[in-house]
Amino acid sequence: MAPTFHVDTSQSRTLLIAPAVFLAVAALSVFLRFRSRAKRKQRLLWDDWLCATSLILSFGCYASIIVCVVYGGLGKTITMLEPEQIPTVFKALFSISVLWATTVSTVQIAILCLYTRIFTAIPWHRNACHAAMITVFCWWTSTFVTTITTCIPVESFWNPMIPGKFINLKVFCIASGLLHVFLDIFILTFPLPMIWGLNTKRSNKITVSAAFLIGLL
Repeated sequence: MAPTFHVDTSQSRTLLIAPAVFLAVAALSVFLRFRSRAKRKQRLLWDDWLCATSLILSFGCYASIIVCVVYGGLGKTITMLEPEQIPTVFKALFSISVLWATTVSTVQIAILCLYTRIFTAIPWHRNACHAAMITVFCWWTSTFVTTITTCIPVESFWNPMIPGKFINLKVFCIASGLLHVFLDIFILTFPLPMIWGLNTKRSNKITVSAAFLIGLL
């Protein structure tokens, strides 16, 4: 096992604390969601299970971040690292990349499943949601496959002594990231026309719209 680092820099502490705070909020939200279902004696639906799955995957991402910081020295200057610790960082970063793509896709599909239940009165809405689900699945498939084949053989990603073939990571990250952002914006703004078409107070429309748009932050 590689030697551990003291978490004594602001960068290291931020890398551990910031994700932990958001992960705690996510865990509380999922817990309250399941508790509400149980209290009302309602059966769990696809979006509930998908939220739980994404939470578990998020814990996996955070575990990899801990490995990066504690055993890989992420957040410290490169001169403080030992040669044997470099592979630890890249192995953990590789696992984060794989888990991240799966986590965000699971969340997106969960939201779309929720939409299909809420806006059932609009005929074209379900078809649009299903089309968006297919698009998300295609994005996940392409991102997942490309990530695990970033380097061939895979070991060359964290071991420079092994010769391998590499894709253009810059182009891949930009293309994948832009499409992901587009999907996020589309999913979070998709219900707004239906919300503003409801026969209710403007203040209610603003409140509900804000609840959806807060996800853009």
